[in-house]
Amino acid sequence: MLWRLKIAVLVLTLALLASCGGQSAKTASPPPPPAANAPGTPVYVLGAGDSLTISVWKFDDLKRTVQVDPSGDIIFPLAGRVQAAGMTPDQLRQDLTAKLSKYYVDPVVDVSITSLRSAAVHVLGEVKSPGTFTLDKQMLAQEAIAKAGGFATSADENKVILVRSDREAARVYVLSLSLQGLEEGASDYRLVLLSNNDILYVPPDKITDTARFLQKLEAVITPFITLGRGIIIGDQVYKVFHATGSAGIVVAP
Repeated sequence: MLWRLKIAVLVLTLALLASCGGQSAKTASPPPPPAANAPGTPVYVLGAGDSLTISVWKFDDLKRTVQVDPSGDIIFPLAGRVQAAGMTPDQLRQDLTAKLSKYYVDPVVDVSITSLRSAAVHVLGEVKSPGTFTLDKQMLAQEAIAKAGGFATSADENKVILVRSDREAARVYVLSLSLQGLEEGASDYRLVLLSNNDILYVPPDKITDTARFLQKLEAVITPFITLGRGIIIGDQVYKVFHATGSAGIVVAP
């Protein structure tokens, strides 16, 4: 009877040790890589004045809160001066990971935004108070229009132009922001949720010459676009304003 009791105690002890070992293994696992942006999540492009918190798993002494300087760079231990302006936080994370890989094996870098002082959206055209507004939180296109005083009486709410820049060009989209358009789901949520440096241009409800209007549009938005990027206005955008395209959202190729 006594030997059975000893065996039971031994089995229980081994089970507890295995359980503790499993827990310690979980604790020692590195954090998962950042998840890809979910649909509708704006991708912020960093700029001068933005503050970032950068950390490296297991190396607490490397944790820093840094600010993007006027030249667009940050300074981080071992990596030195690193360009941040014009990059997304994930692109900067990948760049820092590559640089720190010279000193550490498989470093796990995390880049989080502390404050976005450079982020802004521009609302132009047929609104009551056109201007540039700070993007200090997630903002819908409708909210940006409201910050600009709302639509003017001459506005075409069904053909609001969104200009969004990427690394190659500024691409033109058409959104339906009228109450009817929103209820019918005509506008893609990924585009209605604004990103840094987006331009909203509200056209007039009466356009007699589409080609001339698009030329004027290009002249108006060009000063707000980073140098070196072209503006892509596709044929489908022309068709929408020429009343031959479908309502809702149009994406320039």
